[in-house]
Amino acid sequence: MIKNITWLACLLLYVGFSASTFANYDTWLNKTSISPWLDESVYQLPTQLVIPVAKSELQKAIEMLKNNQIIKIDYHTAAQLVGINAINPDYLLFKAYSEAEQKAKNKNEEAKDPFFAGNAAKRMQKEANDYYRYAAYTKTLHGKLKAYLVRALVLNEATGGFSVYSKGSELWIYHHSLGKEFGPIKRYPIILFLEKQPTNIYIDTGMAQ
Repeated sequence: MIKNITWLACLLLYVGFSASTFANYDTWLNKTSISPWLDESVYQLPTQLVIPVAKSELQKAIEMLKNNQIIKIDYHTAAQLVGINAINPDYLLFKAYSEAEQKAKNKNEEAKDPFFAGNAAKRMQKEANDYYRYAAYTKTLHGKLKAYLVRALVLNEATGGFSVYSKGSELWIYHHSLGKEFGPIKRYPIILFLEKQPTNIYIDTGMAQ
């Protein structure tokens, strides 16, 4: 599957600081030594299926997750928690599919450019094929997704974003950000759209300077 690792995530691998680096520990933190983005069999959730709870609903969502890492919710509740009138996971899937298809086409065109040759062209063609497979996979999820409210942590939500990875019954949730001052870890629940509820959930956050 596509590994959509941003430069920010790469930076964190080398010069970043995990949440466990900080003195202020939160019981929601559940680190793992595994790096899922390095495993080709791990599926990265499309960003369209990962939606942070609206700030106005944070305390309500945190209270809902008082005793559980994850809870299944209906679409109406999901929409309320993200601050919109209605939510349709199949429409979100369509957006993810369209984005992957466009990226595949762009990579195909780049691979044909005479400016690129040899390994560069082969790499671009591989990326294009990966995006096509990714797009095809999103189509298989039509009508199968359920909404879940899940625990997550942030250090600086304004300069970062969430990356969520899935494999079997395991789920990894990361928030990576940039910043110069290390403030307190903050609880920041997210809505995920998944085929089934995972049994093992790993939660971490980090910041790169």
